[in-house]
Amino acid sequence: MTETNQPQEIDIATLQESIELECKLASGRDGQGALPHDMWESYSAFANTRGGLILLGVKEKKGQFSVEGIPQPAPLLKNLWDIVNNPQKVSVNLLSEADVRLATLEGKTVIAIQVPRAPRESRPVFINGNPLNGTYVRRYEADHKCQQLAIQRMLAEQEEVRDNRIFEHFGLED
Repeated sequence: MTETNQPQEIDIATLQESIELECKLASGRDGQGALPHDMWESYSAFANTRGGLILLGVKEKKGQFSVEGIPQPAPLLKNLWDIVNNPQKVSVNLLSEADVRLATLEGKTVIAIQVPRAPRESRPVFINGNPLNGTYVRRYEADHKCQQLAIQRMLAEQEEVRDNRIFEHFGLED
């Protein structure tokens, strides 16, 4: 959320789902707003790829966007923070307060979640307690389950590697 908690304006004409943008309707059964279950796949995919923006309250259909908004964002935000801090649902919370904010599109309030890329030590970022079934990567505008070999590589790269330390008093000649 922004420090002033005032929504920030976003231009819908510039929106296009891509490797770094995902839009979710997030209306819920009552139309007041709820976290979509597949949002966590996008969270995992962005974290394991290069980061990205999730907009809640924006419907995308065949490249056309319509802003529905989130009439009651407070319960949705509480649920977001509860889930992202639940290790049984999400392996690591990468979000800070600055990454989640209210924004305005066409006069309606949406929630913008800027998911950062996870550091090497935190990858793979996975959901539902299982890295082999819950790890996703972002390919163009879709979230894809990560292949087992890629997951194993990420797990192996979590360990401190010997070639990432700088040795003093050595030069390129050595």
